[in-house]
Amino acid sequence: MDTLIARILILVFALLYCGSHLSAWNFQFPTVVEMWMWRGACFTMLCAPPLFLHFQILANPYGRGKFWVGTDEDNWGDRSAMDKTRIVLKYGFFVVHWFLASLVLEKFLLFSRLYLVAESLASLRSPANGTYTTVDWTEYIPHFS
Repeated sequence: MDTLIARILILVFALLYCGSHLSAWNFQFPTVVEMWMWRGACFTMLCAPPLFLHFQILANPYGRGKFWVGTDEDNWGDRSAMDKTRIVLKYGFFVVHWFLASLVLEKFLLFSRLYLVAESLASLRSPANGTYTTVDWTEYIPHFS
């Protein structure tokens, strides 16, 4: 499978996963701080995959889907100083973007997902009123007595 298609599929599934958590945007939370942290984690999960895809594909100096294929350093000694500067800046731009994507975005995404799991469990300490009330199903199901 083409790497670009695989990355787009991963992006779609990540956004679907985020969408399931965004559906709890207006749910009741134990505190206002936890509500805003939930929303921030969802926003991080919404923004991180497209940015990561951008940093991996669009900022790659080797083109879409190619990583370190073919080098511009084959005839490094024959190049002018301006050409060498251009190559170094191009690779430096790629390295900075890759650093941001791998270290910053991945960590934000990891902590966001961990927070959503922790908050899901922590919110059980103060459930909404009526959570544990038993429904008398015999009132709603027709039956003969």
